[in-house]
Amino acid sequence: MFLYPRSASRSSAPSTPASQHSQGFSGPSPGLVDKTLSDPNAGYTCDNTLLTRAPSFFPSEEEFTDPLEYIEKIRPEAEQFGLCRIVPPSNFKPECRVNDDMRFTGNNQYVQKMMHRWGPNARTLKAIRRCLAKQNIELTTNPLIGCMEIDLVRLYEVVEQHGGLMSVIENELWGKVADACRIPRSAQERITKLDSIYCKYLLPYATLSHSG
Repeated sequence: MFLYPRSASRSSAPSTPASQHSQGFSGPSPGLVDKTLSDPNAGYTCDNTLLTRAPSFFPSEEEFTDPLEYIEKIRPEAEQFGLCRIVPPSNFKPECRVNDDMRFTGNNQYVQKMMHRWGPNARTLKAIRRCLAKQNIELTTNPLIGCMEIDLVRLYEVVEQHGGLMSVIENELWGKVADACRIPRSAQERITKLDSIYCKYLLPYATLSHSG
């Protein structure tokens, strides 16, 4: 799928049926045939509005020798729709232009932190921080194990699912807890660190919750 910035207003876009867009415009088009249409004359109707299918292009091996040049070639036709679909030839194998010496820094995207959500996770974490603050324990950022941030709420829930801290210790379940929290097994001393993190940040909250 390739997106084009629309240069024309919506009202100036072609109003011809979807089948005509799939099969081409005036003049020969470079491989413009939509083979996915079971009914080439079909259109889409939604709230009394005719929706036009974006064009699909099936370039030949020769046409797709330079993909960027091909994209520019079809631009006048495709940009009227804002996007199009380009299906490269079956033997097309793009050249890898990434140098072996290049290094990338990966970052973890934590779902519970996306879009500043205020859900069960955020509420529980706020309660944990409030409990720690009463004991003069500051929690500004979540602790790390093996460069991975620990989801304290997830850790608390997993330990509770296994019957609490004593049950986890007596049955030697820290390994399962670490796996459930997706802590890499390659992380150094992950079991010891996880036990320490729980006792420091979550045990006061767990004790208070059980006593309440």
